[in-house]
Amino acid sequence: MTPRKRLATLACLGGLVAAASVVAVANGGNAQAGRTIHLLETEVNPIAVPIGRHQGVRAGDESVSSRSLFTTQKKPAGRFNYSCVATRGGPNYILICTGVYELSGGTLVGTAVAVPDGSPNTIHVAVTGGTGAYEGARGSIVSAGSATGFAKDTIHLLP
Repeated sequence: MTPRKRLATLACLGGLVAAASVVAVANGGNAQAGRTIHLLETEVNPIAVPIGRHQGVRAGDESVSSRSLFTTQKKPAGRFNYSCVATRGGPNYILICTGVYELSGGTLVGTAVAVPDGSPNTIHVAVTGGTGAYEGARGSIVSAGSATGFAKDTIHLLP
């Protein structure tokens, strides 16, 4: 996957989904315990939804995707759905992304800002809440792309 595609994909919160799934499996659904979790997520290219006909990224362009989440032993852990919208286009574009992770005990929600900053294989996500077992969840996720087809996600949930 090219660095540009990886940035667009990661910017769309691929890491949050995987993190939420591992939390549900490894933490018994208790997002309030405060812990670090390691997950894998499939790196599927998002579907681009451009506004009009043009090259590159323009304000208003969107991308959407749905990904599978796995434990580090590659056992199914959940599903991640996200969308990103460009608030500024051009070579210095800005993407605002929101993702919802469907897990056995509820959902986990996260938000990220993506810009072309020279590190296209890493995205930082803020955990902004959840439902069910994840109600009131807060913390962060770091998602790092790899050549294996799976992003490696490190999830930090605060107590």
